[in-house]
Amino acid sequence: MISIQGVHGILFDSGDTLMGPIGGEWLPGPAFRRMVAEQPDLALHWDRMPQAHESAYARLLENHFLQSEEEEVERYQGYFERLLFGLGVQAPTVRLARQIAAETIERPNVELFPDVFSALERFAGAGLKLGVISNGWPSLERQLRLLGVRDFFDVLVVSARVGSRKPDEAIFHFALKEMDLPPRAILLVDDALENVVVAERLGMQGVVLTRGAEPPAVDSTSLSSLAELEVLP
Repeated sequence: MISIQGVHGILFDSGDTLMGPIGGEWLPGPAFRRMVAEQPDLALHWDRMPQAHESAYARLLENHFLQSEEEEVERYQGYFERLLFGLGVQAPTVRLARQIAAETIERPNVELFPDVFSALERFAGAGLKLGVISNGWPSLERQLRLLGVRDFFDVLVVSARVGSRKPDEAIFHFALKEMDLPPRAILLVDDALENVVVAERLGMQGVVLTRGAEPPAVDSTSLSSLAELEVLP
């Protein structure tokens, strides 16, 4: 058990902290793999996936400022179009890419980690102000509702709505304003060390949630499960 004092609010990352993809793959994801398998005329060069995904993901993050799920579908459509091209598909793929994008967003392939719900109940029951700060998309709020945890959070800061992604300081400043607590009274729980470093530089407290991975090589507070975290006022 790790005890952290002086905490009145907790900000959680979402992906790989509160939730993970069923099957272990965020992108391109199961909808992509299933729907391209249903297209017998497609001959994909799967060996090109790493390079194709890198190029398509760069496009996905261009102009990271979206306010609606419809805009999100359009952005993901562009990702899947470029991904298919990178995998060797020369024929027009706009319709297929649109269908995959809609399926990916409408039916999120995510699940809570086993320790999350009980931890959120414990922290909320202790009167802590809880929030999410995520490099995510407008559909994240719906995902949290589908997972049954949205009502735990007083604050939801999503990078696409703010137009800033962690570890940029701008999204942290936005979250601090929304939390309306002194920075030192806020704890960030995130799977990425670089995000915790920025939070601590801005006066917050931070902990790296490793979930079984190797802890950071630098001097930082880390834990493998939310069950190990105790916060004290």
